[in-house]
This record gives sequence, structure tokens and C-alpha cells, in this order.
Amino acid sequence: MEKNVAVLDIGSGKLVFAVGRKTGKGIYIVDNYACRRVPVYCQGQWIDVETLALDLEQVVAKSGYNGKIRTVYVGVPSEFVKLESSAPILKFDRERLITDEVIDEIQTQGDCFSDRGGYRTISSAARGYTLDERTRTLYPVGERARVLRADMTYVLCRKDFCETADKLLARFGFDTVKFISQSWAQGSQLLDSDLRESGCCVADVGFLSTSFFRVKGDGLEYLTTAPLGCGCIADDLSVALDISIESALAFLPRINLARELRDGDMYEVADGTNVYRYDAGEVNALVQDRLRQLAGFFERCIRESRAKDAPAGNERIFLTGGGIPLIRGAVGSIETHLGRQVIVLVADVPRYDRAADTSFTALLNVASEIKASKSFWNKLFG
Repeated sequence: MEKNVAVLDIGSGKLVFAVGRKTGKGIYIVDNYACRRVPVYCQGQWIDVETLALDLEQVVAKSGYNGKIRTVYVGVPSEFVKLESSAPILKFDRERLITDEVIDEIQTQGDCFSDRGGYRTISSAARGYTLDERTRTLYPVGERARVLRADMTYVLCRKDFCETADKLLARFGFDTVKFISQSWAQGSQLLDSDLRESGCCVADVGFLSTSFFRVKGDGLEYLTTAPLGCGCIADDLSVALDISIESALAFLPRINLARELRDGDMYEVADGTNVYRYDAGEVNALVQDRLRQLAGFFERCIRESRAKDAPAGNERIFLTGGGIPLIRGAVGSIETHLGRQVIVLVADVPRYDRAADTSFTALLNVASEIKASKSFWNKLFG
């Protein structure tokens, strides 16, 4: 039996297609992998579906995929999903052992959102459970109670996104397409249980879009997006310096916001066959303006997502996604603007341990769990 899974991770500025698996011993095996950097979507809209079909053909061909797998798992960007919550309750006539079957029952009971308003439920997860109205836990299986209450999150995906993905992927011989929220996968797979149980914030900065979400337990309790990303910084530089967007993107890793500048410090920027020199202070100030905007978005999200009775505190943020960590001093600059700690979140996976790879590795991890499971994970994702 084929042990590998096929995954398609969709970013605002790239497509990643891969075939591989995470083994029961925690080893990642990737047999086929390809990444194509192209504009894909912005503000919840595909940039060009016809071009997307051609780009998808190229990335699948580049990966060397042999066409033998029947199911593909698609990482759904946050711009195409929304969260719904419910608090289903099960009451028993006597104290009862909480089993996986009981958890399946209460999670199914709480989903009254599927096929409503142009969305479909793609996953469910609990932020926590309460036993007999007094004991809260994230892992109730094995406990005994007469009343079980669940604090549930349901991730709903836009039906038009699913329909487009189904059509695009059918040409590659896939019989089944399963959809997984990228933000949920990152939060559940990259953060340890203690962090998730207490709750924490993650910002995923992409090319043209940034997702901000608060993880709680096994689910999410807040999710929003903004049309901000490293592509916006590159566009600012392209316009201000009168260089191509490609040259601006290549220039980003050479920017250093951490060094102390002196009068006359310059950056050299290659654009085609030409090399131009620009005042380093002016370039850094341009980048800082965009980072300040990004930090303002983060701060607003922290306020909105914090529980009403929670203390303000100096809450840290986990930052992931490609681009921003490559700019020297950018993370420190965001910390300064926010006045709080910012930690770059990466996966502990050899060869795929960059912030740019977290969405892919989290997706591969979840897909492997679903593939290996005969009950819980398949029920979770349908």
C-alpha cells in the first residue's frame, strides 16, 4: 500500500507540491518536492485561474510525481476560511468513561455550520473540555463524568475555493481532495501542548498576505488577515528605487536594519546588467515604515483576540513565513515597534527548517496523521 501522501501548499506568492510522509518515529521523508514562486491570490481572490492552472502543471511536473496517489491534501490559506464556535454538551444518566467515540459524538453534535452561506466545514477541533461543569482539560479521554462540555472551533472553507481546487487537481488523476487550514495546521503541529493550552499568538507573513491567529488548545479562537507581506516591501522598493520587482526581491536579504549607519553609507543594487547605489538610511527608513504598519496590525490583533477577562500583559508573538526573517534586523525592529518579544517559528525538520517552510511541513504532518489513522483524524477531516 502506498504510504506517501501528496500535498499542495498554496501561498499568496508560491505553490508547493510534494509527495512524502512523516513516519511514526517522527522522521520526515520527502520523495518529490517542487516550489514555484508566482503570485497566486490577494485579498481572497485568485489573481488568474487560467495562469494558476499552468503554474500548477509546471510545479507538479517539476516535482517528478508519478501519478499513483489518489488523494491530495490542500493547504487552504486563511483568506479563504472563517472560524465558527459552539459549546455542545453531552449529559449521561450516570458517570461514564470518556472515550474516543464520545469525543466524536460531541464534536459532530456541535457542527451546525456545514453547507451554510457558501462555506463548508473542513475540520473541527476543541479548545478544551469541561467535566461536570468544574474540571477543564484538553485531553478528557480516560476521565469519567456525567456531563461533558466542549469548547469547539470549526474551520469553514469557501465552497468556490474547493470547487476551483477540485477542477484544477482532477487533471492529475486525484479522486479525492481534502482541505486543511494552513493556520490550524501550523498552530497544532509547531507549538507544544503547554503553549497551546495556555494560548498564544502566531503571525504568518507571506508574500501578499499576512495571517494572524490565536491558538487555544487543539483549535483556534481568532483568525484574521491583512494584505501585507514581504512582496509589499519589495513593491515599495521597486517604486522608490525605480528597479524591477525581481531585483527588489533579490535585494531584500541584503538589507541590514540592525547595523548603525554612518553618513554616506550606501547599498548597491543590481538591476539587470546595471548596478545602482542608494542611500542606506533612506532605504532602511522605507522598510521600517512597512514594518511599523505590520507591527500595528499585530498589536490590533492581540487586543481583539485577547479574552475580555485576560490581563493585558506583555504577550509574545510567534512569527513565521518567508521574507521578513531574511531581512537582517527586521524581527528586532518589529519587537521594538511592538514593545514585546517576537520569536521566529520554524519546524524541526532537516532541509525544511526555515520559517518559509512551516506551512508545508505542518500540512505534511497532518496529512500523514490522517493517512495513518483509521478513526479519529479521518473523522476530524471527513
